[in-house]
Amino acid sequence: MKFEGIRLLVEDFDKAFNFYHNTLGFDIVWGKPGDAYASFEVSPNTSLSIFKAGLMDESIDQSPVGLRRAKDNSVLIFSVLDLDPIYKDLQEKKVPILKEPTPRPGWGCITLHIRDTEGNLIEFNAPLEKTSWDKDLIEDAKNYEK
Repeated sequence: MKFEGIRLLVEDFDKAFNFYHNTLGFDIVWGKPGDAYASFEVSPNTSLSIFKAGLMDESIDQSPVGLRRAKDNSVLIFSVLDLDPIYKDLQEKKVPILKEPTPRPGWGCITLHIRDTEGNLIEFNAPLEKTSWDKDLIEDAKNYEK
């Protein structure tokens, strides 16, 4: 398992994007104003991402006043090659699953969401084959290939 980074959940995406890129000077890894997701390189091998809070609510089937904390402001992100062993292990340990493994063709991955004992949101994700990605994501990815 690899700790991928921290994703901040934001209400005003463009304002946050401009703050992290223009004010703090972080290089853009992915995304642009008007998007729903962006990633910035903070230092070598360290990234910070931002995501529209309302879309995260939708992705875990939570309303802004549902079972989540008063307001989710961040998500701990862990990347794995295969979600199945993580999912089975969490089930065996009786960890409440917030959202079972869900393919996200628009994100290029499969996600699994849980909360820690303090209610903090945690995401495990595994890559989807590029052939399963949404066409828009495939096109966007071409802009970021090095």
